Amino acid sequence: MPLISIGMPVFNGGKYIAEAIDSILAQTFADFELIISDNGSKDGTLDICRSYAARDTRIRLEQQKENRGAAWNYNRVFALSEGDYFKWCAHDDAIAPPYLQRCLAVLEKHADAVLCYPQTLLMDENGGVIKVYPDGLHLENTNPVERLARYLFRPAKKCNPLLGLLRRKALARTSLIGSYNASDQVLLAHLALLGGFHEIPEPLMFRRDHPGASLRANRTAGAVAAWFNPKQKGRFLVPTLRHGWEYLRCIRQADLSLTQQIQCARLVSKRLWWDRHQVMTEFKTAVGGVR
Repeated sequence: MPLISIGMPVFNGGKYIAEAIDSILAQTFADFELIISDNGSKDGTLDICRSYAARDTRIRLEQQKENRGAAWNYNRVFALSEGDYFKWCAHDDAIAPPYLQRCLAVLEKHADAVLCYPQTLLMDENGGVIKVYPDGLHLENTNPVERLARYLFRPAKKCNPLLGLLRRKALARTSLIGSYNASDQVLLAHLALLGGFHEIPEPLMFRRDHPGASLRANRTAGAVAAWFNPKQKGRFLVPTLRHGWEYLRCIRQADLSLTQQIQCARLVSKRLWWDRHQVMTEFKTAVGGVR
């Protein structure tokens, strides 16, 4: 059984997936498995993955006959994993050679941490450097209420840390990636309730921003919902309000005292009040879209 499992869900990723796999195989820490789940790709993705799997026994490849949505595929690679630690890796990103080794050392040193991630370097479609993204989610505080507060009111909006190295037991306590818009934000909140986050102050993660990326290729809430789950196309959507409900569900599931649950629920209420104008905008858009 490998110590680390890496899950790579992919759909039509032929343009960049070889670079992503190469960066994983170049890791200084070699005790890992790479699980690739192809979600019914129509380009050359599957052939590329087969060629890598034939050369390296650490690679496991699974093929879906049709696209079942990003949420299902992200959760599928975790279900197939066996390691004590888990990492999602997007097919269009790359990681530096010491990534796994550096993150693993932190998690083995800090037993109360559930996630370790390095700084993220954003790059364009050709690999050119854009900037280091300020994730700012170094949550060492032992109080889950304070960790949630820092998470809910953070300036950064991207969920790059979720692509860090995760403690498997903690991730298994969550509902993983939900089939709704920006469910990765809810998953990070749930993890923050379960333990600390550690940021390595060095850009070891290279995230590609390109026209085919999920949020750039899917411009509307409905299109994003269909990307998460094709069956959601045309559904009535108010994502921010859904997040509030899901945050409350995570609070109920976490191992918190009644006092802590109440304090966390107040934080969620405050966050929804701050976002009230966004909720109204989403509601009006949803109503207009179903007419």
